[in-house]
Amino acid sequence: MQKKIPLIISFLCLFFLCSFDWPVSHPVITGVFGEYRQDHFHSGIDIGGDIKEVRPVGPGEVVFVHEESHSYSSLPAGLGNYITVEHANQLRSLYCHLEDQSIPRRIYQVTAESVIGIVGNSGYSIGKHLHLSFFDQQTMSFFNPFLKLPGLPDAQYPVVLDVFVQRSGNSLSLFNAKTLPEGDYSVFVHAIDFRNENTRNKKFLPHDISVLINGQTAGHILYDRIATENNESVLGQDKKKLYELYRDGEIYIDTIHFDDVRFPAGNIMVTVKVKDFSGNAVEKNFLVSVRGVE
Repeated sequence: MQKKIPLIISFLCLFFLCSFDWPVSHPVITGVFGEYRQDHFHSGIDIGGDIKEVRPVGPGEVVFVHEESHSYSSLPAGLGNYITVEHANQLRSLYCHLEDQSIPRRIYQVTAESVIGIVGNSGYSIGKHLHLSFFDQQTMSFFNPFLKLPGLPDAQYPVVLDVFVQRSGNSLSLFNAKTLPEGDYSVFVHAIDFRNENTRNKKFLPHDISVLINGQTAGHILYDRIATENNESVLGQDKKKLYELYRDGEIYIDTIHFDDVRFPAGNIMVTVKVKDFSGNAVEKNFLVSVRGVE
């Protein structure tokens, strides 16, 4: 037993050295991973607040700095002033929209206590906030920062506002529908989430959404990773493209789309499960009578 104690201590030290922390004090989430942003998925989280010092989520090496006062036509202007830090295991963290001239000069190695900038409003931004992204160079994908950061208190449950089906251009809410013809349907789930630390009742997307027919999964999306395939961004294990997941995103706000869901003949149970990142979950069940097609 005594021989195991040093190993346990070494493991704990390694764990805490490799663990990440929030880059600002008292973080307030204003945008979550995977949100619909007109022509792209939101590849990180947004942290609002006043003028705050920004620190790395953990120790690492600064591998890139971009300031808007310099002209780099090949770089994404929307990120504004930003800095990239590389950590262990080929993980990178990006800190964007920083205040002008707030990034220190000649900064190379950083610790969790190093100040690397000030929360700002540079780039494509409509208010002071920090955009934080994590990039895994081994899988060449962005992943949800919530997977690496300490959990924030959140006792608020997601809300399912509507579930409607669409076929041949006709839409019908399952809150009202009792009978439908047999066939394949597009299913739209209109669900929102709230967070404890955001006191302005801002609406967010949930983290995990499933549609089940008679207990069998017919559609599922998990907001964990964004990768690139054939020059297009895809989200989750099912590799949903932007227009597939957010069909008519400008019309159906906060609504997730699942295509080709089969409604077989008979009395069926349609179940929608929605969960946020803290594990708060809700479930809606709809008993629907499906007419066979003769």
